Amino acid sequence: MITIEMLTWGINVFLILPIVGFFISLLLPEKNEHALSVVAFATSGITLFYALAFITFWGINGFETLNLSEFLLYESDAYYFLIDFFFDEVTAVYLFVGSFLTFLITRYSRYYLHREKGYKRFFNTILFFFLGYNITIFAGNF
Repeated sequence: MITIEMLTWGINVFLILPIVGFFISLLLPEKNEHALSVVAFATSGITLFYALAFITFWGINGFETLNLSEFLLYESDAYYFLIDFFFDEVTAVYLFVGSFLTFLITRYSRYYLHREKGYKRFFNTILFFFLGYNITIFAGNF
């Protein structure tokens, strides 16, 4: 059975997948359009299907709010500043919608941008945007 601790750890995967896809796309040559589009499409597709599985298991466990606050950046006597990742019903909706739209955009752009000058730049940008989007929707504090 999936526990709350496992689900809380699973939040990190939503941040790791776009980072890995982004760095792989940076390493690929500009002329290799097929590999660039496959990396972007696979990254968004894996994230989408992982999001569906994650939301399903989260629902099975009772839709309990998840809060991952393990990254302490600064602490003093009166204040502490940490990076906090939070998952609730609103985050689940935004996660699904964002993953689905990124999946569709990478699928469509694969053919639409064929032989365009900024092909690699577009896919690098969309993966980097997807990373920023995920960080924003999971942000427990600003």
